[in-house]
Amino acid sequence: STNDIDLFTGMLHERPTIGIVGPTIRCLLGIQFKRLKEGDRHFFDNNEPNSRFNDAQLAAIRRTTLAELMCNNSDLKAVPSNVFLAISETNRLVPCAKFRQYRLNLNLFVE
Repeated sequence: STNDIDLFTGMLHERPTIGIVGPTIRCLLGIQFKRLKEGDRHFFDNNEPNSRFNDAQLAAIRRTTLAELMCNNSDLKAVPSNVFLAISETNRLVPCAKFRQYRLNLNLFVE
């Protein structure tokens, strides 16, 4: 029965749902990320008045993609438009030159 299966072993044997992990580990990863995010007073969009970014800074951060960060901080020539997904017909490679014109405005963060 399912009561006789170790949690880790069971998770490894689940059929993947979305992505490469099954529903149990996906749920546990989500719970863990939520707890890490909400427990981190330095997480970028927390509501701590003494360490919070202002609205302009938050807007700039949210407009920035991981693809953009990777291109602007490495020698890569191209990245998938969504770097979390495999390259496919719907997630094609995008030349890094496209992102180099949209650098994060660091002047917003000068105090």
